[in-house]
Amino acid sequence: MTGAAALALPSLASAEVFLSQAQAESNAEHAASQRYGEADYAAACRPQNRNAPRSGYIYKRWVCWWADEYRCEGKLLITGNRGRGYYYHRVLSGQRCP
Repeated sequence: MTGAAALALPSLASAEVFLSQAQAESNAEHAASQRYGEADYAAACRPQNRNAPRSGYIYKRWVCWWADEYRCEGKLLITGNRGRGYYYHRVLSGQRCP
């Protein structure tokens, strides 16, 4: 491997800052359960400022909608953080229930 090629590869720590859609959805479900209590959560996410993810891309920030078994719902911003499995979340729309 040449020196230039070695510089082009991201370090493992910086690579963890970026999340796949599946990781973002899992993190959104976890964040909702931590914030609003145990329930059966489902989440759907899209990259921030995009309508849908591009095939093969991973992103740092995801806008995620979640819902639970009681039909409560909300919206979170999930942001990747250094370290395997670490993320931040911010509430964009708080919990709303019927």
